[in-house]
Amino acid sequence: MVLAVTPVAVGLILWAFLPRRVAQQAAAPPEVLMQEVQALKGEVGRLRDQAQPRVYLVPPTPVEATGALAPAESAATEPQPERTPEQKQKDAAEALEVKFETEPIDAAWSVAMTREIREAVSSAAPESRVLQANCATSLCRIVLGHDAADDQRKLLAQVVAVKPFREGVFYDYDQTPNALKTTLFVIRQGYSFRD
Repeated sequence: MVLAVTPVAVGLILWAFLPRRVAQQAAAPPEVLMQEVQALKGEVGRLRDQAQPRVYLVPPTPVEATGALAPAESAATEPQPERTPEQKQKDAAEALEVKFETEPIDAAWSVAMTREIREAVSSAAPESRVLQANCATSLCRIVLGHDAADDQRKLLAQVVAVKPFREGVFYDYDQTPNALKTTLFVIRQGYSFRD
């Protein structure tokens, strides 16, 4: 006698055993299901931590040492006062502005990334308006307008995890009343703000 395994025979065997397994899994005790849910929550948390976008505050470029001062000069030279965090933030924004303005433009990437950034901002932060969006080679500069201070405050949380901003974003907030603006410097994948 020869037994032939046909798709119909395989289907009948699966049909005979599959419903029991599904019923057994559905009847799992609530404690087991809660343990599985907790394990999944832990895994999701680890994945979120791994995919956490980077937000940078770039220190200003250090001034090169000028060498030893003559004794008369050292007495006359007073130590510079410590710069405030706001001053350091402005220095960093100015340095990024210079870097952006002096970079050559990668035309193909620039056009595609500008479009992607505009779409991402309009969907993730609809209360912010894109006033300017331009990309060079390693850096994009986006200027956003806001109607309310609350809209400006929420911007970071709204866009930080969105794809074009995941590699790194530098935020420069202009809080001039009635003209709230935020300038974002977005780094291209494979580059760094420190380059």
